[in-house]
Amino acid sequence: MEFLQQPVVATVYWALFGFVIGWVGLVLFDLSTPSYNLRAELAEKNPAAGIVMAGLLFSTGLIIHGAMIYSDTLLNAGIYACIGIVLNIICYHSINLLIPGWNLNKAIDDHNQGAAWFVFGIFVMIGYIISGAIS
Repeated sequence: MEFLQQPVVATVYWALFGFVIGWVGLVLFDLSTPSYNLRAELAEKNPAAGIVMAGLLFSTGLIIHGAMIYSDTLLNAGIYACIGIVLNIICYHSINLLIPGWNLNKAIDDHNQGAAWFVFGIFVMIGYIISGAIS
């Protein structure tokens, strides 16, 4: 990918790549929660939904950053990003299994910002771990 040696081209290229992967992550996240739609909650001005979505995007950004630095191809960067998105989704759903009697979707639906920040932290943790593993 010799054309990426030009800083302006590389900036535009990776910005578009990151935007697309981030959007794909949000769509996949929505698909993994068919009974709950974070984007709809955000449209209804639920701050907890915004916090969770921000965590997912932040984590994806960390992973893409690691992929940009250590990947030699767009394919590898895409694979790393997809792995990160899938792991974030798995972690989100695992929370309900690990904490009996607690439904994360309901907590966010109830505007529980504490629960949302908890998920944000988990997403960021996973993002850092994957970014570090890539290196």
